[in-house]
Amino acid sequence: RQICSDAVSECSGEAMEGSASPVSPVSAAVTALERAARLSDEAIAAQLQQFLDRWHFQVMTSSMGQSWNRLEVVRSAVQMLAYGGVPLTEAEIIKLPRMEEEYMIDYIVDKMDESVRERFDEITEDYAELIAATCKIRSVLDLRSEQEIMDLIETDSSEMCQQVLKQAVLTAGGKVAHLHRCQNTWVNNMETRLDRLTRAAEIAEAAQKQFLIVEAQLGNLGGNQTSKVKKVLTHFAFATQQSQRQMTFAAWRG
Repeated sequence: RQICSDAVSECSGEAMEGSASPVSPVSAAVTALERAARLSDEAIAAQLQQFLDRWHFQVMTSSMGQSWNRLEVVRSAVQMLAYGGVPLTEAEIIKLPRMEEEYMIDYIVDKMDESVRERFDEITEDYAELIAATCKIRSVLDLRSEQEIMDLIETDSSEMCQQVLKQAVLTAGGKVAHLHRCQNTWVNNMETRLDRLTRAAEIAEAAQKQFLIVEAQLGNLGGNQTSKVKKVLTHFAFATQQSQRQMTFAAWRG
């Protein structure tokens, strides 16, 4: 309404100037009214509703609909509107998807200034193409078919594939760097542990050899002792036998 009033006032001023402008007052008034109607709350709300419908349809007809719930879908659309120039805070981006869609649309429309409304049709069209390309890429990637992916890269005209490939390279590079950092922390730690374990293994091997030597010596010692005991017993038995013989002879002689 304010835009309409401003447009009418502007047209009235131009009409009062008369010959100062070569443009017909009627044409200027019609143009201003058309612009006011195009930028009105009702027109912008209708465009926003159409944009949200297309956003939902693209996500639901792709594999993304199997992993994203409704709140995530709406939040992504609101986030894109914020990128497009609608002054929304992070708290509002989180809160708006939980509102009824009608009230959410009215809230967003009230936040739009004239500059955003002027290019809102272009913004929503670009975003619609963006989400369509994104959903297509996601669906092809989920198929895990190398040929399908190569065909998509060759036929893509939105440059989204190039952005995805660039992001994939950056992500892979980040993961490789993270693995190298992890490896460095483990290498320094494991070198110390391996040195200690190697020394322990060498000590254990030396102890095992000493144990075998001592065990062999104990075995020999037992054999020698047994032999000596046998000799003593044999000598004692022989001596006893001689004593008994002498005693017997002495008894016979009286």
